[in-house]
Amino acid sequence: MPESGPHPANPTGDVSHRTTRKHLLRNAIYSSGSWILNVIVVMLATPFIVRKLGSEGYGIYALLTGLVGYYGLLDFGLGQGVTKYVAQFKASDDLEGICRSINAALWVQAIAGLTGSVVVVVFADPILRLFEIPPELLEPSRISLYITACGFFFTMLAGTFSSALMGLQMFALVGKANV
Repeated sequence: MPESGPHPANPTGDVSHRTTRKHLLRNAIYSSGSWILNVIVVMLATPFIVRKLGSEGYGIYALLTGLVGYYGLLDFGLGQGVTKYVAQFKASDDLEGICRSINAALWVQAIAGLTGSVVVVVFADPILRLFEIPPELLEPSRISLYITACGFFFTMLAGTFSSALMGLQMFALVGKANV
């Protein structure tokens, strides 16, 4: 049943309060829904991946996936910063400020992503030796590590765009992109 009259948090009873609540609820549903869908996909895909790769191949896959997770440390908190400043500049209708924030973060993320990717490619063999990869899986693992390094670079850039969309409160797009 729709609200009527003023609300304690909105004594004037203007429509923007109800719109904001509706917007917030929609964003929460999209964020939660995309997370739940991703969990379901992983749970359904894992047995298939294990069957196709075998236990050693899946172990290598898990190591490389974990390595990508550690790449997130190179974010330096820029994602949260982009979200904060984009939201702040949006609130004050400062389009130039939004663009400056996103561009600055993109440059830093591109440099960090490229540096991280180059380090992984250059040190691919020592990394694989550290993981004690069996000789028969060494070449596919090296190729997978190269692909992981390239994917990391693009993931860093995508993180900036995702953070910008969050700052613009476009969680529906973020949720769809995550899925």
